[in-house]
Amino acid sequence: MSQAPASGGQASGPVGGSEGPRRWRRLLVRWGLRSLGLLILLLMAFLGVDFAAGFRSIGDAEVSLLVPAFGVFCLGVLGRMVTWVLVASALKIGYTRTVNLVRVFLVSWFAGLGIPRGAAAFTRLAVIAADRRSLGRGAVAVGVDRLAQVLGVVVLVVPGSIYVSTFSREAVGWLLVGCGVVIVVGMAFKVAVSSGLGRSLIRRVTSHRRLKSFSQDMAGALHETARLRPSQLAGIGGSVIASSLLTLTALYMTSRALDIDIHFMTLMAAWGAVSLAGLFPISINGLGPREGILTAAVAGAGFNSEGGVALGLLWFFMQTATRLAAGLAWFTALRSRREETGDALQEHAQEENEGELTHLDLPTERG
Repeated sequence: MSQAPASGGQASGPVGGSEGPRRWRRLLVRWGLRSLGLLILLLMAFLGVDFAAGFRSIGDAEVSLLVPAFGVFCLGVLGRMVTWVLVASALKIGYTRTVNLVRVFLVSWFAGLGIPRGAAAFTRLAVIAADRRSLGRGAVAVGVDRLAQVLGVVVLVVPGSIYVSTFSREAVGWLLVGCGVVIVVGMAFKVAVSSGLGRSLIRRVTSHRRLKSFSQDMAGALHETARLRPSQLAGIGGSVIASSLLTLTALYMTSRALDIDIHFMTLMAAWGAVSLAGLFPISINGLGPREGILTAAVAGAGFNSEGGVALGLLWFFMQTATRLAAGLAWFTALRSRREETGDALQEHAQEENEGELTHLDLPTERG
């Protein structure tokens, strides 16, 4: 009789003890994949790319072009936000005010500081779940938004790639390098999925108490996606293309500020490769693949490789600035929202107290 508890304790011991190493392995795999982008920077330094010269190029850049380039880049981010608002409104995820949809986007854009851009978009589901909105419709909306962004990149990267391979044969080498990077990150993404990345989200969804409601909402959202009106599709597609072109224009203006006279179509192909590589979880805020692809593109076009480093770093700085601004706006909105909720609760409590006092005074007045 006394052996039963001991055997039970021994059985539960290894299971509980194995959970810790598994968690650490998952963390190592996640951050190991994200650090692959930094390995690209180390490889560039090993190949002789002068990062110090890249920083000097940034210091010598024309401010009169950098400032409007940053403004155009901000407009591109606003275009991405408009795309999300249009998609979420069309699929009716449960928000009645546009400002709440904007808040959901700001959270995901701010989250891109520490996690890959493709995964950062799914942080919107956490906000949607916290707001007790339709998680099934939110999942479909996030997926449709990501698909629209990828299709927008493909639409623009195809003509750029055709131009590079036809009119600039010297740059075919860096195009192959970019394709190789996409293949490598795709393999890394497969390893990430097989190692358990993303399982936490699946567990949260499947462990939801209203799994049946989730599946029904998801099916309804997919049905509404297939029945989107032409005007809605035109609005979503137009905002995607507009935001992509604005971002690309900002990048082109930045290259001009660095005195890099690279062709717009060549830069379009490089931008597309960087955007596709950013979908996979191998870097932090795109560091590494972005600089590697842009350096290869600039060098293939006949300019110094340090110019590509400077271009990639300026792109990184602009993204970081907009993400920090999004985080500040989100925290400010969250704080004001809490203050409004607290004021409303105080007013409601005050009204209840006044009502009770009035009710107590009634017998006195009658007497």
